[in-house]
Amino acid sequence: MQMLYRIIMRLKLIPMIEVIYFIYNIGLIHISNGEHTKALEYYFRALERNPFLPPSF
Repeated sequence: MQMLYRIIMRLKLIPMIEVIYFIYNIGLIHISNGEHTKALEYYFRALERNPFLPPSF
């Protein structure tokens, strides 16, 4: 997941809103795997980029 995050952050062609949703979805993957702490990290990263992203709350 860390590698996927790094790749996404390097891609400058993707609009920022899509990057935020990619980050949020990585959090969803961690939740489904029972990794709640890691999921929170990605939710907070998404919220840092867009504080008004309702699903991250």
